[in-house]
This record gives sequence, C-alpha cells and structure tokens, in this order.
Amino acid sequence: MVERKYVYKAFGLIIESDFSIPEFIESHGQPEVFIKYGEVKPFLENPDEKGIRFEAAKDEFLLRLDGIAKFYVVSGNKIIIEPDKDAEMDDIRVFLLGSVFAALLHQKQHLVLHGSSIVVNGKGILFAGISGSGKSTLAAALCKKGYKLLTDDLCAIKLNEVGIPEIIPGFPKLKLWEDSAKLLGENIDLLTPLRSKLKKYRLDAESMFSHDSVPMSKIYILHDQNNSELMVEHLQSTNKLKELITNTYRYRFMKAQGGKSHHFKQIAAVANAVDISIITRDKKLTTLEEILILCEKEINTVWER
Repeated sequence: MVERKYVYKAFGLIIESDFSIPEFIESHGQPEVFIKYGEVKPFLENPDEKGIRFEAAKDEFLLRLDGIAKFYVVSGNKIIIEPDKDAEMDDIRVFLLGSVFAALLHQKQHLVLHGSSIVVNGKGILFAGISGSGKSTLAAALCKKGYKLLTDDLCAIKLNEVGIPEIIPGFPKLKLWEDSAKLLGENIDLLTPLRSKLKKYRLDAESMFSHDSVPMSKIYILHDQNNSELMVEHLQSTNKLKELITNTYRYRFMKAQGGKSHHFKQIAAVANAVDISIITRDKKLTTLEEILILCEKEINTVWER
C-alpha cells in the first residue's frame, strides 16, 4: 500500500510532506523540499554553534524540543522529524513553521526577517519587530482594510536577477493573541488554537492573501518605549544595517550555517533599496487605530514619491 504524500507550496517552494500541513496551500509539481518522519541523531558531528536546544553547522540544523520532537534540516531541501511519543501535532507544526523553516530558508540563502508583510500597489511593506510588538495585529488590521497579506512572522526575501529585494509569499494564515483577535472583531470560538493551553490563534487569511512575489519598498520596525508620543524616525544607512541584523529571524541559526557573508550582502542590498523607519509607541497608551492612521498616512506618502 502506497502511503499518501501531501504536496504544498509555501515561500515559493513546492514541498512534499509525510503529514498534513493545513496552514500551507495545496499544490502539485516536482517537489524541491521534503518533510519526512524519521530517526534524528541527538547531536551534530561538528557543530559551529550550540544552544540549549539547537546545534548548527554549514547546511545542517538540529532542534531538540522535549515532549515535542527532534528536527533535522539539511542542504536546504530536507526536514526530518522524530516526534516524541506523546507529542501533539499542533505543537510540532508551530515549530516546523517557525524556527525549522527559518533554518531551511537560511540554507537556501534567503534573507529571513522577523516580520509580517502586506502588498500595497504592487509593492511590499514589512512590519518587523520583536515578539509581541504588534506585527501580526497591524498586518491583520490593514488586510481588513483591503491590503493583501504576504507573510506573517517569518518573512523570506530574495534578490531578483537585477539585485532588487523581493518578498516571497509565505502562507495564508496570521497568528494572533486572544486580545488582538478580539480587538479586530474576531470570534475566538471560530478560530483554530495555535497550541493547546495557549491563548494564541491562527486566523485564516486566504481571501486576503497575495500569491506573487513583490519588490520590497518599505520596512517599519515597531518599538515600544515609555513615551506617550507616537513617533516615526526615518533611518540612514548605518542604522538600517544594525536594525536589519537585529531583526533577522534566528540570526544565530543563519550565522552558524555558514551564511554570514551572504547575509551581509543581502542586508546591504535591502538597506540601499528600501526605506526603513522606526515607529515608536507607548504600548499602554497608543491605540491600534492611531497606529493604523499613522501607517496609512506613511504608506500614501511612500507612493506619492
């Protein structure tokens, strides 16, 4: 009996999986990435970097999560997963679609930033920042106003044939904490929990999703600060590079997998081609509506140039 294989598209890749990944878009064609169940060795032979739960070397990445799974990523085309005996599939997919896929995209030498992005007039705008800074909430709110979603949380960027950075579409889901979902008018009972015992949910954004890569035009980096004023600071080249390094998704993973030199060329190209600004707000005092008004005003300014 032939076991069923699932075929999807995400981050511009055709992916074959041993199990269902409902967050991805079903597809067909010749797979270039394979996600398989299998035995995963507990350690890498010669890691260049070690953390509490991960090890990385050139074109290799190992993630060990007690009670969930071991993940092994190799050569930018294979992910092997060894689930723990009592692991829940929701937990496995959360880490697969975050840190594990980031490692694979690093191996493919994509620039991976920590942010959510939308399409405006055929160009990409990225909202970057640390976890909890409001990236997904802001992207979701703008999508409800008619803009199209490109990525959520993990943003893959490639340089096209003439060196222009382009955002590659991820998959049509947004991750929202319960308070953010309610703020956006969502019925929590109708949303899919990200993990059991975690008040974070996936919002289906299929009707709001863009399937095509677009040139990146603007990055907003969201900062929280003890300042009641909502401020925008437009960055110059040196500060752009610092922020791009800071907002690289799992920078240590990328560096240890041999991508540091290529990464610098990529962020230099982004810094040269893309406007980057910091939006600073007092998280307790600034409302979502105030930030939306500011962002839409900024977006309109970008396209008037």
